[in-house]
Amino acid sequence: MTAVVVSHDMTSAFRIATRMIMLGHGGIVAQGTPDEIRASSNPEVQQFIKGEPDGPIPLNLSQEEHEHHQHVKPRPFSRARDRFHHKTG
Repeated sequence: MTAVVVSHDMTSAFRIATRMIMLGHGGIVAQGTPDEIRASSNPEVQQFIKGEPDGPIPLNLSQEEHEHHQHVKPRPFSRARDRFHHKTG
């Protein structure tokens, strides 16, 4: 069975993937196993998987601005899970 998952959540992506493809600039930036992606020498790949605010991928907010931005508040996992997993019976 094959499933395609699109995610910016690298923790989950590395946990569930057997193959990964990272897209950018209108094409494939990197592809391979999770271990191959982790070992990539591409600075864009490293910045993305580490979630670093500074690097070759420009961000609109600094890390400090991002952490304190009123519209970027993390939601508790349980609330998000409850929206998608409904008990039956």
